[in-house]
Formats: sequence, structure tokens, C-alpha cells
Amino acid sequence: MATAVQIGNAEVGEAQRLFAQQAETAAIELKESGQCPPYTVINFNPVEVGLQGELGRYKVWTADDQRLPKDVLRISIPWENKDRRGHVLTLRDPHKFGKMVGASGTGNPGEVIPQREPKLFTPQAVAFHFMEHFSPIFTAPKGVQLPSPPKDARKIFGLLVFEGDIHTLEKVMNEEDPAKRIIRVPIAIMTSVGKSSIRTYRAVEYNLDDYLRQMFAGQRRFADATVARAQQKWSETETIADISDSDRIWFRWLIELGYAARPKAGEKTWLNEYLVNPDQEVKDLTLRKCQACKAVEPEHDTPFCPKCAAPINTFTTFMAGFPVSESWLMALKGEERALAIEEMKARKQGFGDEPAATAVGESKPDRMAAARAAKAAKAAAIDPTEEIPDAATTALPGEE
Repeated sequence: MATAVQIGNAEVGEAQRLFAQQAETAAIELKESGQCPPYTVINFNPVEVGLQGELGRYKVWTADDQRLPKDVLRISIPWENKDRRGHVLTLRDPHKFGKMVGASGTGNPGEVIPQREPKLFTPQAVAFHFMEHFSPIFTAPKGVQLPSPPKDARKIFGLLVFEGDIHTLEKVMNEEDPAKRIIRVPIAIMTSVGKSSIRTYRAVEYNLDDYLRQMFAGQRRFADATVARAQQKWSETETIADISDSDRIWFRWLIELGYAARPKAGEKTWLNEYLVNPDQEVKDLTLRKCQACKAVEPEHDTPFCPKCAAPINTFTTFMAGFPVSESWLMALKGEERALAIEEMKARKQGFGDEPAATAVGESKPDRMAAARAAKAAKAAAIDPTEEIPDAATTALPGEE
């Protein structure tokens, strides 16, 4: 029985080796015959796009994805006074896969070896699949039948697909004559043979400016529709339970491009940095984080972190009249450190000794302005010929 298994495995391995060899030979012949020019897909969307099924290995990330290396190929195109950044994917090699054409037995009951015929998707075919799923901008010559759109198409647009690499696009964009700004885009043509239909691919010329106009207009429509649906769910239920990360990404994209207004501070909105329960108030985006443990303050102007007892912000907490350890004050720099030193000296001399908050009738900015004025008056009274110590290195009392 062990011998039979070894023979079966050997036959399967030989079939796989033969298929790989045939597929590689077909790919080389296709490239050498000039039938496999490169095609480029540029994703200008704030979300990644990818294909499914046999072509599931192909994906184009968003240009701002933090997982991409810093030197990954990106491009910026000015449009409506904004720079549209895109991530570039250039397809140069055909995609190899196998079509089942039969099976052979191994001599053991129930064991068969599949027989596959090598098939290839050219870069042109893969690029067209991106277009028909995400950015359907097609031009069909008269009398030509285009394939019906796929049922799983997600028309978000924002994809620029053309024949050639990034240098091809740069050359076209440098053309001053609008009539010469032409790219070649892939299309698929359906040809009826008897009762079956055969899909073939070709490239047609298309004006780059017209393509970009349709592409960005379709992208804007998709973003507006996405935000409108999310806003409707929020208005009807007043909950963010059904709001997805993609909804927030598209809303922020509209804000960054100036197509939507940024929510006001304190406004109850589903565009929020925090994930909260449906029965919780949406927190204000301006709440600070503790400098020590990074916990968010429970409400505005909280002096000390309720989690680790550190001052949320050393300077603002100390200048508000609260006692702060000298170890925290020593970490201050520049003007903040100098003002804090003046305030500490005043407290040691009997002014503001009470560990209370700001005095009645005196606001926090007034105390800070008074401290700055005292520092300036003291500096003016010093002999100009005398060396003035640097405020950032002045020793605190007790450190001499």
C-alpha cells in the first residue's frame, strides 16, 4: 500500500512539473512575440482595491497606506487645485493558471491525477478586470459588443488604467497640445461563435483629460453617496454601530479635499476618532491625552490624570495654580520653563501658596501674562554689561 502511495505522489509531482514547464514556455513565447505589453493601474482612492477569484493576488493599495515602504512608486496629479496622490502598479508578466481538460487514473480505486492545460491572462486582461470592476470608463467602436458588467462590480472609480508604464504617462502629461494627450486603455470585445461567446481584448485611444474628468467625477459621486448613506443611518438610529471604517475614510477624504465641512468641536457626529457604545455621547476630538500614560482626559481642562496622577500638561496645570512636582517642572523647556520658574519663586515668597485653582476674578491667561511681564521687568533692570543667565539652564532654588 505504501508503494502505491509513493507511485501516486510521483505521478502527481511529474504532472505538476510538466504543467509548470508548459505554462512558463507559453509565457515566454507570448512576451517574445510582442503580445504582452505592460499595463499600469494607479489607485487614487483612499481605500485599497483588489480583484477576486483567480486574480485574487492582484491588489493596488492606497497611496497613504502606512504599510507601504516609503520608496514605493507614487504619483501626484494636480486636479481642481488639489494634488491627487495615487499608488502605481505596473503589470509586466502574464498571469498563469490551468484549465481542467481531464484526469487520468493511478490504478488505485478513487485516485485520479488532474490534467490541466496552461492558460494565460495578459497584463492587458488583468488591467481590464480592474477597470470593469472599479472604474468602468469604456469606449466601444461602432458595431462592437462590450461584455456585460460583472455582478460584483463596485464602481468607486478613482482608477487610472492605461497601456505602458509611469514614463508613458509622464510623456503624455507633458504634452501642451490637448489633442495629443492620448493614452491607450484596455477594452474587452465579445464575439459570438455559434452558441458561445468569446472575449478578446484590445487597446483603444482615449483622451487623458476626458478620462481624468470622468474618473474623478465618478469618485466624487461614490464618496458623496457613501457619506449620505452613513449619515442616514446615523440620523435614523443616532448610533455608530452600523458606521464602518470605510465610511469614515471617505468622509475624511471629502474633508481633506474641501468637498465637505469639518465637524465643529463638540458636535455630535459619527465621524469620530473613538469607538463608543451606542448609548454613549460621542466624545470631543479636542480632548487631550496624558503625557505619561496617554489616557484621554475625562473632560476639558482636567489638571491631573485620574489613571496615573501625572499632570495632563505640566505647564497648564501648574500655571492654573495647582501644585506640581519639581521633577515635572524640570522637564519643561524654553519660555514655559522660564515662566514656571518665576511662578514657583513667587509662590515660595508667599504669593499664591494656597494649592487652589486660579484666583477669583483673575483668569488663567491673566496670570500667565503677569508672569511674562514680571520676567520682562526683571530683565530690563539688569545691568547691560552683566552676563544674563540662560533661562533654560537657570538652576532652581536649592540646586546651587
